Amino acid sequence: MSGAEYQVTQGGLVTFEFISLHAHCFEYRVSCEQDIPETQLSLRYGDSCIALMTVTLCKGSNSIQLSAPLGVLDGFNDSFSIELAGFPAPVWRAKRLEPLIEPHVPSVSHVDSSASSFLERMRHEALYLHCKNSTDKNRLNSALSAYRFLLGEVADICLSHSRQANIDVSVFIVAADGSSVDRILHSLASMIFSYSECAFEFVFVTTAKQKTVLVDRLACHQVECSYLCVTDFKSFGALYSRLGCLARGKYSVIVNQPVEALSSWLNELIEPFEQPTSSPDVTTVQTISATGDVLIPASFLDINGQYWSTEQRVSFSHPAVSFRRKMSSNVASVWCVRSSLLADADCSSNETSALTSLDVNSLSSTRSRGLNIAYIPQSKVISIAPLDKTKSVMGSKQEEKKKRVLLIDHALPSVNEDAGSYAAVQEIKLIQSLGYEVIFAVAKTASYNDKASSLQRLGVEVVYRPFFTTFEAVLHHYVDDICAVYITRYSVAEQVLPLIKRINALLPVIFNNADLHFLRELREALNLSDPQKIQQAMLTRDAELAVMDKVDAILSYNDTEHAVITSHLLESQKIHTCPWVLEEKSEGLPFASRQGIAFLGGYRHTPNVEAVTFFVEKVIPLLAKKAPDIVFYVYGSHMPEGFEPLACANVRLIGFVENLDDLYHQHRIFVAPLLSGAGIKGKVLESLAYGLPTVLSSVAAEGIGLTHNITTLLAETAEEWCDEIIRLYHDEPLWQRISANQKIVAQDQFSFSAGQKKMQSIFSSVGLV
Repeated sequence: MSGAEYQVTQGGLVTFEFISLHAHCFEYRVSCEQDIPETQLSLRYGDSCIALMTVTLCKGSNSIQLSAPLGVLDGFNDSFSIELAGFPAPVWRAKRLEPLIEPHVPSVSHVDSSASSFLERMRHEALYLHCKNSTDKNRLNSALSAYRFLLGEVADICLSHSRQANIDVSVFIVAADGSSVDRILHSLASMIFSYSECAFEFVFVTTAKQKTVLVDRLACHQVECSYLCVTDFKSFGALYSRLGCLARGKYSVIVNQPVEALSSWLNELIEPFEQPTSSPDVTTVQTISATGDVLIPASFLDINGQYWSTEQRVSFSHPAVSFRRKMSSNVASVWCVRSSLLADADCSSNETSALTSLDVNSLSSTRSRGLNIAYIPQSKVISIAPLDKTKSVMGSKQEEKKKRVLLIDHALPSVNEDAGSYAAVQEIKLIQSLGYEVIFAVAKTASYNDKASSLQRLGVEVVYRPFFTTFEAVLHHYVDDICAVYITRYSVAEQVLPLIKRINALLPVIFNNADLHFLRELREALNLSDPQKIQQAMLTRDAELAVMDKVDAILSYNDTEHAVITSHLLESQKIHTCPWVLEEKSEGLPFASRQGIAFLGGYRHTPNVEAVTFFVEKVIPLLAKKAPDIVFYVYGSHMPEGFEPLACANVRLIGFVENLDDLYHQHRIFVAPLLSGAGIKGKVLESLAYGLPTVLSSVAAEGIGLTHNITTLLAETAEEWCDEIIRLYHDEPLWQRISANQKIVAQDQFSFSAGQKKMQSIFSSVGLV
């Protein structure tokens, strides 16, 4: 922002010039023609005074800083002004105060850089997707014609939307008397132009009078559609039932007002219905302005302590409006539902239908139970009409019981990349299942990426740049809106705990250590007989235990670590077993069709590099002599260059695997020859869930509760590894027995319901119920 964006007001003796806005502080340069003794200066938001200070201004140049609540930085014209006692009018007024962070449109490399406006960029995105993916020439030509119509090049251009044989979605467009036909056509053209993998039809819900106008205009543009006259129905129930029966698509979308649909809006709107669990009844879109803004509820206190309710304008990609969540409020603009649910509407409802808006409340009135409504921000439409901000309203603050938890880690998790990420995602799901909303922040704030998008689809509010540039800013923003903090890894806790305690010392802190770092370092150091590494492990121990001493609950994955922690802290009440959840797996190949043995690991983790090196150097030579048909497959991300010389006829270096089925379904044995490490081993647990028999070291089996010859085979020396692998590889009855027993362990100890009970106990221990 620059001073040029603001009006510089001459007050006779004084000139105010806006310099910058940092965090929530306004900085001004004040030029005075003479000294001005102590006088009151007030920063006003509309009619409310939100900051008051006494200033003394010297002749010449002065610098002044004023703080304002973050919730009022809304980007609306003339929201802010400064008044100086003794001056009849404001000495400074914002011409156009931009939001705290400039509206952020995620960069798309293929979008034309000359597309300067938000709307242009979104249209270029759709154009790119059509040109890249469309195989139907007629469909592509229709999209290009719709694009030209949106640009206003040719008013009477042929849009060429024909009825298709197989329909996925029926789009019902509400067209009341007096509706602008031009805006309706704009909306319709945008839906033809927006890239979608769904086949859709148009049905206009209108009056007999408006239908006459629409028929003529749509015929000019060669748009084939159906019509339903609302005047034929006496209740919402009868109307919705008819809509459901008329719909040829599995899903129905109700469009109540003219909008411009953006790329993939239909695919995103129906995708949640296809989920195997927690499928909603209704989905609704993110409605944004032509400049990329969204309105959200906000509040602030004036200097008298008076509470005000208002609305705040934020970017469409702001964390607060970019994650999926349940909605309880009225949804009026655009929403989607299964057509069968419409068809089942109660026709005996006495409510009279009024063709002003077919909102979700009117649908709910036709049912005996409420509706599960999901906000899907990945489905975006632009409101053709301006988004008008409501006026600030004075009121009393409603104290609600906060059920939001701030999760903090060193990076955003990616479920397919490593076991730690998988664990983080499952813990998020467990916390959500207890009725808590989850906010996820990285200790060193990161930019938006695909990992953030994946979490948002899970209903997580993800914090990222440029909206938050420091963790301190994150904490100040959310501290009054959360009931607990959940930190993973001691290095992260070490960094953020002092700040948390300074800002709110009473906030419960749950600490998940992931694994006991000093135990892992100590085991590695002892294996190497390295005194320097032993000393480093002792330093890690002191730092790790210091963190544990300051938190309210300590989570660890296995009993061995519990015993070690208890022996140092001399208390056990706040130490808990962290739940691990294993999802149900599909069946793999039968015993005879499987071949080879496999290992999986992330190779930024030293114990995994150490395990592969040991196995190839010590065990493979013995196997090559006794069972040359057994091949060792090495999977995992970030494989080091040092592994390349290890490849041979009996060792295949595969690398990252996108789908774990490719590993666990085709091989005969999973091996985990870990010599060091700590915590619980996600790769071993996955083997249990898949029923893929394992040969493990004692370190790999730690904390899972496995028994030699019953649920696994254990080995330590190279000779033991060789013998146990050969035995399990060729003994089908033994293989089948261990496979079945492993599945029982997975189902009994690592189910979602078992994990939910553990997480509930953890939350209860810190006063959260």
